[in-house]
Amino acid sequence: MNIRFLETFLYIAEEGSVASAARKLHLTATAMAQRIKTLEDEIGVTLLYRTGRTMQVTPEGKAIIPKIRELIAGSKALKQLATVHNVAGELRIGVLPTLLSMLVPNVLIRLNEQFPQLTLSIELDFSSGLYRRITRDELDIILLVAPLFPLSKEFCWLDHHQERFIVVAPATMKGRTAHDILSTEPFIRYHQQSWGGIVADRYLQSQGIQVNKRFDLNTLDAIVTLVRHGCGVSLIPDWQPMYPDRKNLIALSLPEPAPSRDIGILYKHNSSKRALIAPVVEQLFLSKNEEIQPSSLRHF
Repeated sequence: MNIRFLETFLYIAEEGSVASAARKLHLTATAMAQRIKTLEDEIGVTLLYRTGRTMQVTPEGKAIIPKIRELIAGSKALKQLATVHNVAGELRIGVLPTLLSMLVPNVLIRLNEQFPQLTLSIELDFSSGLYRRITRDELDIILLVAPLFPLSKEFCWLDHHQERFIVVAPATMKGRTAHDILSTEPFIRYHQQSWGGIVADRYLQSQGIQVNKRFDLNTLDAIVTLVRHGCGVSLIPDWQPMYPDRKNLIALSLPEPAPSRDIGILYKHNSSKRALIAPVVEQLFLSKNEEIQPSSLRHF
């Protein structure tokens, strides 16, 4: 049974669309249909049917999806057996955009020097997207904000560092308290598409702070830029790599207990690429000791 045909079925089942799955697999819709027809003929049951513009999975198809996932994972494991004691092959790493410049460069340089046969593919996404992709086995290891829900036992979570939330405001507001600024000034909201944005919203609710929302943004560098231009204030993680380049701003600490954005490393316990994951984790923690500094009140 062709593993690629099984992957094709799984992609269509997850996407609910042949066209969407075809784009991800870089195939034509005709090629996708041929694979599904061959697979159905081999298994002897209908796996998919069309409802309007979407593809639905038949009960027979749903019944075999868990086994298909096992077969695909087993196939990947077989490919790694020959190099289980050697760091060689491709590893797909998912990273938050805000962490790329802070952590990844040193990691990449050292891994390239120590393991020349290791190929790293770096993918940028928000935490929710990174998590979704690792559950689909589209990524092997990810660096993200701690999920706000219990993790499945199939995952290994390693705490990496914390970023305390602060209030960023124009330097002209120096001398005022963080809560006063949040309550009275136009507010740039760290969008809930980001898990860190959810943490910020929960803090405001817990403190009974009603903000005068002006913008919703999901990228921290854009938020800092707007604050620097006097468009409002915001509540964001103490995201240090960008601060030296930002002038005319102040960063105000919050009263305790202040919230934090907890950053960590996530991968699957049974990953077929654990021999490749181990040195990446090691380098991420070495980079942490070099690059991550304790949060502090600064003018920038």
